[in-house]
Amino acid sequence: MAKPIILAVRHGRTELNKAQNSRLRAWENPPLDKRGILDARMAGQMLKRYNPQIIYSSDLTRDFETAQIISQELGNIPFEVDFGLRTADMGELAGMFDEDAAPLVKKWYEQPWWKAPSGESLNNFLSRFYPAFDLKFNLAKESEAFRPMVVISHGRNLAALYARSHMIPQIEAQMPFPGGIASLYLDDTGEQKLEFLGDTEDVFTDV
Repeated sequence: MAKPIILAVRHGRTELNKAQNSRLRAWENPPLDKRGILDARMAGQMLKRYNPQIIYSSDLTRDFETAQIISQELGNIPFEVDFGLRTADMGELAGMFDEDAAPLVKKWYEQPWWKAPSGESLNNFLSRFYPAFDLKFNLAKESEAFRPMVVISHGRNLAALYARSHMIPQIEAQMPFPGGIASLYLDDTGEQKLEFLGDTEDVFTDV
């Protein structure tokens, strides 16, 4: 695998990730719980071998806190937030128990023009997230001072990058477990590629 341009990290766990209380998080804004803090610390330790230069995260608390912890693990490297890196706005579906939200999330994936009530469609989400991410990727690609860059985001976002890299439907994509890492790099033809650095789960497993 080529040297990474971006190392994308899924944020750590929250109370809403617990099996007995698993809810669709979306733009809900819970902080990391004790497990999530450990997820972030372990991710920071894994990232040390790559000598990252800067961290970007979404402005949601679980991303921001993950970025803070990883920054500390890496010697207090700088980090900034970017609204465009947020996960999808699932509107009124946010906060629902996963099992109740699942049929509507499935519809959201299968009908990418359909907007979640008071939220955004899959197409809306991708048209916001991809450009925000690609700006970061191109910055790191063009300037060694930013490379490799760490981007803290969400499982759904990393799955979207995987789907684009592998040219598969979004609903078939994979994502890392909380605290997991993906390496994004250029292949021999100059195309952006993604490889996970650990175990993954289906994007629809954790709605």
